[in-house]
Amino acid sequence: MAHHTNPIPARMFPPGTTIKSELEARGWTQRKLAYVMGRPVTYVSELLSGKRSITPETALQLEAALEVPARFWINLEGQYRIWKEEREHGEKLQAIRDRRQEALAS
Repeated sequence: MAHHTNPIPARMFPPGTTIKSELEARGWTQRKLAYVMGRPVTYVSELLSGKRSITPETALQLEAALEVPARFWINLEGQYRIWKEEREHGEKLQAIRDRRQEALAS
C-alpha cells in the first residue's frame, strides 16, 4: 500500500483571526459582537485571542451574528486544533505510523 501524505500548512491561525477580520470588514468592535451574541466582552476577547475554542453553541451564535455558517466556524476550529496537535505530537504520531508499517510487514 502506498504511503499517503497530506500536506500540512506551515502556519495556521486561530479562528479568532478570522473573526477579527469579519469585525473589521463590518466596522464592528468586540463590544458590539458581544452585545449581538449576548455574551460578555471578555468571552469575545478570549475567542479573538485564541484562549477560548469555538464550540457548536458559539459557532451557531457566530452564524446568527455574522451570517457566516456555523459549519465554517467548527471546521476552522477543528483544522486549527488538528494542526496544533500535529505540531505538538509529531514524533509520537510518527512512531505510531512506523509501528503500523511494522505490523503490516509482519
